[in-house]
Amino acid sequence: MPTQSEPETRCGLISIVGSPNVGKSTLMNHFIGQHISITSRKTQTTRHKVLSVQTEANIQRVFIDTPGVQRQYNQLIHMRMNRIAFAALDNVDVIVFLLNRLDWGKNEEWIMSQIENYPQATRLVALNKVDLMKDKTALLPHLEWIALRTQAVEIFPLSARTHYNCSALRRTIDSHLPRRAFFFSADCTTDLRDDVLAADMIREQVMRQLHANVPYVTTVIVEKMQSHNNVLHINACIWVESVGQKKIVIGKKGQQLKEIGQAARFTMEKLFHTKIMLTLWVKVKRGWSNDENLLRQQGIV
Repeated sequence: MPTQSEPETRCGLISIVGSPNVGKSTLMNHFIGQHISITSRKTQTTRHKVLSVQTEANIQRVFIDTPGVQRQYNQLIHMRMNRIAFAALDNVDVIVFLLNRLDWGKNEEWIMSQIENYPQATRLVALNKVDLMKDKTALLPHLEWIALRTQAVEIFPLSARTHYNCSALRRTIDSHLPRRAFFFSADCTTDLRDDVLAADMIREQVMRQLHANVPYVTTVIVEKMQSHNNVLHINACIWVESVGQKKIVIGKKGQQLKEIGQAARFTMEKLFHTKIMLTLWVKVKRGWSNDENLLRQQGIV
């Protein structure tokens, strides 16, 4: 029971970290119950820190979804995303180190060494995508090895996709949140600007629909976002690095771009709770991932 000086509420910062494409955004979206962090099968879909808030009775969970971090990189955008990911660990109460099943290599070892620089946080480890394992006999010995290597308070085999064991992870997170007043109002869900959210929803559809046809180095900038007569008008530009990529994104007679726009609009209308009028076009800029101005426009600073 809280003392007279302690608040009745629990509130804390929870950072989810891991290598690219381990399912961090899928896990956070499940916890929040909304599609805020974009997801795809491509690596490093998330490019900036995404803060999402879930308030439930006397508990407020403030989740921080971060870009996938990698030990080696060769572009400015990768350096910035690493910086964003580890800066998100400052002052957090719980760190969830998310792994892909039995994966443990040089990148995971490096991430673990970085996490050790934040001793103030409770350390939890989750092995995601265990539903995809055909032979689970190797799971238990690997869990025991991970426990010794990471010195985690607790380790969870789970599936963010099917929600297996996610409730157990959430209960453990809650038990390590300090007693304090809420950071945000109960109706707050994210700190991302609306234009950044809209750009991410469009980029998600580019990555999902085009798969390997357009590489990772594709981005979206919202040029205009204005509400008029209960309709939110959004003008956005998809940046690619070659004329060939531009043709792929547009598609025959503009059909591919139309399908990207329709899917993105559907997602945004559910997120913003209003009718959307979306206008898209595609531009070519070689080396945009090393362009300081474009990175700042996306919030990658």
